Formats: sequence, C-alpha cells, structure tokens
Amino acid sequence: MQFMITTALVCTGLLSLISLLWFTYKYIDTYLGLKVRRINTRQILLANQSMGYTPLNIDAQDFQTVLIENLHNTKLYSNLHDQILKSGLVLKADVFLGLSLLAGIFLSLLSYALVGNIQIVLVSAFLGFIFPYLILKYLVRRRQSLLESQLPDLLEFMARSLQVGHSLNNSLQMVSNESPMPISGEFKKVFEELNYGLPIEKVLSGLADRIECAEVRFFVIAVVVNREIGGDLAEILRKVSKLIRERMELRQTIRVLTSEGRASGMVLGVLPFVIGALIFYINPESYTLMIHDPLGRKLFMYAGVLMLIGYFWINRMCVIEE
Repeated sequence: MQFMITTALVCTGLLSLISLLWFTYKYIDTYLGLKVRRINTRQILLANQSMGYTPLNIDAQDFQTVLIENLHNTKLYSNLHDQILKSGLVLKADVFLGLSLLAGIFLSLLSYALVGNIQIVLVSAFLGFIFPYLILKYLVRRRQSLLESQLPDLLEFMARSLQVGHSLNNSLQMVSNESPMPISGEFKKVFEELNYGLPIEKVLSGLADRIECAEVRFFVIAVVVNREIGGDLAEILRKVSKLIRERMELRQTIRVLTSEGRASGMVLGVLPFVIGALIFYINPESYTLMIHDPLGRKLFMYAGVLMLIGYFWINRMCVIEE
C-alpha cells in the first residue's frame, strides 16, 4: 500500500512538473508570439478576402490562440486580473496561477517527505495553492486602505486648484504630480486617459473599479453630476472631502470599539499552537502516540481546522458592514 501511494505521488509530481514546464512554454510563446501571429493572421485574412476567399477553418496554431483567449475571458481569470490590478503588482494572472500551482506542488512534496501521510499531503497542497491568493488579498486590502487615507487630502488639493482658476484636466495633472504614491499613479492614469480622448464617465468608472471603496464613488458621482448640471465643483469636492474624513473617523471609532474582540480572536487562535509547541519542547514523548498513530494524526488535523474556523468566525463577528 505504501509503495502504491509513493508511486502515485511520484507520478503526480512528474505530471505537475511537466504541466508547469508546458505552462511556462505556452506563456512565453503566447506573450512573445501572439501579437506576431495575430498580425500574420490578419494579413492572410485580408489577402484572402481581397481575392474573394472566406476562411472556413482554423489551423492548430490559431486554435491554441483562441483557446488561450477564451481562458482569458473566463470569470475566474477576470476576477484574478482585477485583484492583481487593485494590489498594484506588475504581474499577469497567468504567472500568478503558475506560481500558485508551483507552491502547492512544492508544499505537498515537502510534507510527504517529512510526514508521509496522504491526508496531510492533500491539505498541504491545498494550503500551498491558496497561500499566494491570501497574500494577494492582503496586498489589496493594504493598498485600498492607503488609497482611502490619501483621498481627502487629494480632493482638498483639487478644490484649491479649481478655485484659483485651473481646469479639471490641469487639476488632475497637478494632483498626479504632487500627491504621494499610490494615489498619484491612479490619478496620473486618469489624466493620461482623458488626454487620449476617452469619455470622462468611462475614465472615472475605471478609477472606481480600481479603487473599490465608497469614497471614490462619491468623487466620481460628484464630478459626473457637476459636468451634466453645472455648479461649483471646488465646493462640492470640499464637501466630499469632509464627508470622507467623517466616515474615516467613524470607521476608526468602530475599530477601537471592536479591538477587544479582535484581540481575543488573535489570542485564542495563537495560544493553542504556542502551548502545544512548549509542551513538545518540554516533553516530546507526550506527542509520540499522537504523531505515529493514524487516529492521532487525524485528530491533529481536525483540531487545526476547527481552530482556524473559530479564529475566522470571531474575526467575522467583529467586522461591521458599511
């Protein structure tokens, strides 16, 4: 039985390695050769159409291109791409998926080499696969929080710029040059898209999608409504800035009031592992039966899963939806 499990894991590792190499090749081939293939395909189609021909089939190379493009059009890929964009990482979703797969394979093989239990290997593979996504979500939350904190000062700056007679485009250029990162980069992109001739509604809608918070939507609605019905945009931006500051103060008050619950969740989540590590350091023999017995390993795994569920449950209870 052990030989069969070992053989299956080795075969799985080889298949995963082959898949990873194939993914790397396809990624390089796609992003280095896709543009050239598109240009060549369009030239051939134009030449055929000028001669009265109509393409009725797709060759193998074009089928690969269509397959990759269909993958990029899936909802999973689109959501992952949006999360990477919000995090500020210069990374493609294809590369991120490949890194997640590689992390899952590495952690599963490492756990098998150290423990040799198939259940722990499967759990390790799952944790290794989702760990990069958890890091990505953390980076998104940190960047979004930083953008929210920088927005009131930026709106005050824009209001003063508009009040002294600058146009909206000039004000956007000034705030993109004078404001700190990362919000200056977002507004620099807005300024560049407006200079390219894109409609301001579409440009500001893209800004609201990249910075997913109610405060940015307040700014977008204020600018769009002002362009339709007129009014003092500088005064509107001052009021929006004041409203954002009041919301931030209220959010900070709520965070203070819920700090005890969050601290309790942290302590309850970390304390069992700390005590377990101390007991193992003082008396390692006390864990011998639990580690070597199959039932003991299952109990360890179930206890860890239940403790994680309890930790996230307590944190969820301390989150107040806006």
